[in-house]
Amino acid sequence: MRKQNGLALITVLLIFSIVSLLATALIKQQSTDRQRVGSILLLQKSRNYSHGVEELVKLILTGDYNNVPSVFDPTFSNSKDYDTEQEDWFNPQFRGPMPVESGDEKVAIELRISDAQGLFNINSLHPTAVSYTENRARFARLLNALSVDNASEIAKNTADFIDENSQVDSIYQSKEPPYYPAYKPLKHPSELLLVEGVTNEVFTKLKPYITTIPPQAEINVNTADACVLENLASGSWGATEAQAITSKRPAGFQDIKDFWALSEVEPYDPDSSNSSGGSSSSGASSSSSSGSSSGSSSGATVKWSKADFSITTQYFLYQARVEFEQNVATVEGLIKRDSSTGQLNVIYRNYGVRLPPGFATVDFKQLGSTSAQAGQPTTNCVDITLNNNLFN
Repeated sequence: MRKQNGLALITVLLIFSIVSLLATALIKQQSTDRQRVGSILLLQKSRNYSHGVEELVKLILTGDYNNVPSVFDPTFSNSKDYDTEQEDWFNPQFRGPMPVESGDEKVAIELRISDAQGLFNINSLHPTAVSYTENRARFARLLNALSVDNASEIAKNTADFIDENSQVDSIYQSKEPPYYPAYKPLKHPSELLLVEGVTNEVFTKLKPYITTIPPQAEINVNTADACVLENLASGSWGATEAQAITSKRPAGFQDIKDFWALSEVEPYDPDSSNSSGGSSSSGASSSSSSGSSSGSSSGATVKWSKADFSITTQYFLYQARVEFEQNVATVEGLIKRDSSTGQLNVIYRNYGVRLPPGFATVDFKQLGSTSAQAGQPTTNCVDITLNNNLFN
């Protein structure tokens, strides 16, 4: 009888242990499922807010195209005939944080819309670009201005990477893992990291100043970054000449003829016989209007192509940060606004991107303004990574 009681006790303990293990497993699985569902809901909510920000950007760009009066600042004006820093899409008010009502939830949005045609277009090195040879020289000067070693070599490697006629397969096939060059215009600036010689450090320095839009896209002189303007030409052209262009802001140029009429720009006008103050002391005029010659060895002022410059833009880059429920969602995207119809198309959209430090207050286009106001500027090109005080 005692043996039977002992066996029964062991059986009960065994059953209890099995039930306990099953219960523990079920509780653990339930906790995991709840966390998984919570993460999915949180991800979906962040995507919804990101899409909402994108719709806000589209609304702003549509209002600008349709010449809708600014509802945020009476001093700002919208027009599809020109794009300047005095339009709603550039309004600092959007840089927030802006409180948004969403039921009982507290939501704050920080948004920056910038002109992608105000940055250096990596794809302008492609052979289909109007002035691709001169643009290679401009890219090398930009790299030099940012204290990047082997600037000319990197500029050449970048041009070869997107040119199908360069046939540089052997360079990239010897890497581990091997890959092929793009041999076509890049879709996103991060693809530049695949180019021989472009390290993370180089790309970090370049990132605030570059974009990847179609090769034929013009530079909008009303919004072009001062560092990009500074490196349009060599020789006597520099920060002071770039400041002559940026000093017209925020109203900018409402007629491209006013840009070409600037005394600093006139020597580079293909329709002008004035070549004083150009890229060489000889002052000789170049007969080329395509800008396809680098001009560094001919001793003549390199004339710019008028097809490379405009006062309007079609490509807008937006970056946003949304805070909700102690969570943060970030997104960036590139939107094309057709100049004829105003139709908007999203070129790319990236979630969870790392935005610049001090995102709500940093304005890369104004980094050179302090030195410019103090007198003769030395350079508008700032290494963002080494100047953390700029974000304070």
